[in-house]
Amino acid sequence: MATGVISVHGHGVSANPVASQLSLEHRAGSSRLENLTSQPITPSAFFPLTSPQKETPRLKTIRVEFSGGDVTVTSIALYLGSSTVFNHNISENATFDHEIPDSASASFTRSGISVGLGLDIPARKYIDFKFVSITTAGS
Repeated sequence: MATGVISVHGHGVSANPVASQLSLEHRAGSSRLENLTSQPITPSAFFPLTSPQKETPRLKTIRVEFSGGDVTVTSIALYLGSSTVFNHNISENATFDHEIPDSASASFTRSGISVGLGLDIPARKYIDFKFVSITTAGS
């Protein structure tokens, strides 16, 4: 069974912050989301990924590579087209891998893939996203 990886560089991040609360800065090798306030904030970050060339790959694992200032990733979601395939609560403070349920792979129809992350960013702290990727396996 052939394996592959689809990924997006940290520069592919978009977020849903209130402009006065969060800074998004593209840096060499990563993108930084920084809390500009004196209070914790809980924005979401989204990473659109390119669709794999194979028609129906099995989506296996999401890898999120990041570092920085005491930030916690509180949830992870997988979107296929306009459908939310899963949304799991997690608690991660460093680079991590998250297994994709078999039911998510069965839903893939080449209508676009994105990964959403819920964040808890303490006052005046930041997170540097290096990349988000999904490991695939052929059918």
